[in-house]
Amino acid sequence: MSDSPARSPGDPSRPAPDPAAPDAPGVIEIDGLRLPLDPRIVTRRIEKALRKGRYEKGERRALAALLRPGDRVLELGGGLGLVSAMAALQDGVERVVVVEANPDLLPVIARTHRLNGVATAEIVHGAVAPGRGEAEAARPGAGTSGGDGSWPQGPGAADPHAIAPSPQGPEGLQGPEGSEGLGVAAPGGAYGAPVQVAAPAPNGAPTIPFYLRRDFWASSMEPDSRPWERTAQVPLLPLGALLARHRPTVLACDVEGAELGLFDRLDLSGLRAVVLELHPKVYGPDAAQRIMRSLDDAGLRLQPVRRATSVRVFLRPDPPPAAARASTAAADPCARPGPPGRPRTAIVTCIKDEGPFILEWIAWHRAIGVDEIAVFTNHCTDGTDHLLDRLEAMGLCRRLPNPALAFRQRNYQPAALALAPHLPEVQRADYVISMDVDEFINVRLGDGSLAALYAETGPFDALSISELTHGSNGRLRFVPGLVTAQFPGHESESPGARRAMRGVKTLVRTGPKLARLRNHRPDFRGLPGDVRWLDGSGRPLAALLEDPEVNGVDVRGTYGLVSLEHYPLRALDSYLVKMDRGDVVVGGRMVSQRYWRLRNRFEARSSDLSRQQPAFRAALARLMADGRLAALHAACCAAHAARIREIAPRSPFRERRDWILENAWTDAPPG
Repeated sequence: MSDSPARSPGDPSRPAPDPAAPDAPGVIEIDGLRLPLDPRIVTRRIEKALRKGRYEKGERRALAALLRPGDRVLELGGGLGLVSAMAALQDGVERVVVVEANPDLLPVIARTHRLNGVATAEIVHGAVAPGRGEAEAARPGAGTSGGDGSWPQGPGAADPHAIAPSPQGPEGLQGPEGSEGLGVAAPGGAYGAPVQVAAPAPNGAPTIPFYLRRDFWASSMEPDSRPWERTAQVPLLPLGALLARHRPTVLACDVEGAELGLFDRLDLSGLRAVVLELHPKVYGPDAAQRIMRSLDDAGLRLQPVRRATSVRVFLRPDPPPAAARASTAAADPCARPGPPGRPRTAIVTCIKDEGPFILEWIAWHRAIGVDEIAVFTNHCTDGTDHLLDRLEAMGLCRRLPNPALAFRQRNYQPAALALAPHLPEVQRADYVISMDVDEFINVRLGDGSLAALYAETGPFDALSISELTHGSNGRLRFVPGLVTAQFPGHESESPGARRAMRGVKTLVRTGPKLARLRNHRPDFRGLPGDVRWLDGSGRPLAALLEDPEVNGVDVRGTYGLVSLEHYPLRALDSYLVKMDRGDVVVGGRMVSQRYWRLRNRFEARSSDLSRQQPAFRAALARLMADGRLAALHAACCAAHAARIREIAPRSPFRERRDWILENAWTDAPPG
């Protein structure tokens, strides 16, 4: 559906448009729609945006693309009336209601509608506010017809804030004389079309100051962001009451920051779509996430975009017909509407020479509820492969040779992840995550289990867990034991902006939407509607959904429900072995000096691993009770220690150790 009106000028259902030509003085045409130009309202800056076609371009395109026959549109923040005129002229749209707080814009919106022959739009004066408006709805006879509690239909019906045409028709709206004593500046209008604005406080209804600025699009209910010229007292309209009265199916909202908290605790079930312009410069990125979370909680899913934009679309997924669901399930056993019962979780990982650290990692993730673990190995020399074979015989994992070996390639991790979705371990799972043996999922609620996490979040398509890196904690020597106990110090959970971007690993729902499993994040197929992507606090996560090249997020505020405890260095001795082993992702690549410098941070100890300890310790004890497994673990530790002794005097390991101790070493903090 294009941005231009869907009805032709000859359509008999459309009133005759205003006779002013598109290029007449004071009129401009944008995408087939005519707009009035009044220098008292449209500044040169705004006119430039209009002439370049940028004015409300994102909102117009988004709304035009999703409108359907039968839709009822509620627009919060009407501006010049361009969006509402476009919506009203789309085929089959039943009705458009525009709510605008700026009294100077009311006659402009009316003029825009008249220029374009719009007859199905109503203009309401007021500032939208959070709340359900129960007190107003409960007043005897307030907005009711016949006492049955229903809201009358039609422009201006029983709405004390609606602009009402006078008996002379649309061209003869009553002027300022008829507005005296109403308490609101009722502008005379720039085109001989003054408007009547009903009293802003009928029966004691509240009003609020509205701050008018030279550029009308900067006017708002807050006084502090920039200078303002004057104020007007405008009616305060609870969004809940507007939704109940007008029963919209589509909401368009551009209210210059007043969207913060607007949707909280409201029944939005009647909306199938929301087009929302966010204003994070007004309230910050965390508050923007809160707004998106509120809509997500109401079942309205954030839609992906190709590039960064402040205009976001939220859609309520259309439930597929029962026959279609049954057909899809028969064709694809992973195409489930939602994980039944306790969701099953699988891990896919690539391992080379990590023998001393495997049992702790397996025991931890089994203890928190991981059901399947698929391990790809290549070129192991420390007994890792033998240890994993014993674990496979015990039914605790599956070891596979890395498929890159068959083709004499060195892209080990990409090759393994390309094969992973075809494994029965992954196909049996509801969720899968690609992660490494130096990473531990730390669920921060309940008993620390994945079941507690899933119960809190509800079903999702992706949940990206922010990493929390644990540095060397001042440890030089490798000592067999628990990594999670030896290296408790980690980087700050509340970094400054310069250090806020960190990597993630992502729990991904299996099924037909999953196009590709990647190490940090998935790719989804372009199905319409309902990709639900969350961060580690359970909030909607837009960054990864929008850009397939992004592998990390601003982690501030993302550790609320779950974190990824990352131990990439361990002791300096083990770091040198890692340097010798090479990169698990691509063979032949050695970790760098920068790798150590960036990751050796352990100033904080806020992350708590205690809630998982009873289940973890019991799981680890069961593993160590197997004599063969315990012996294989001891052999791996001995091989690791022997490798440390072997490479210590050799170049480049001796030089790297000396450089770290001289330039990048930090002693462990007291305690």
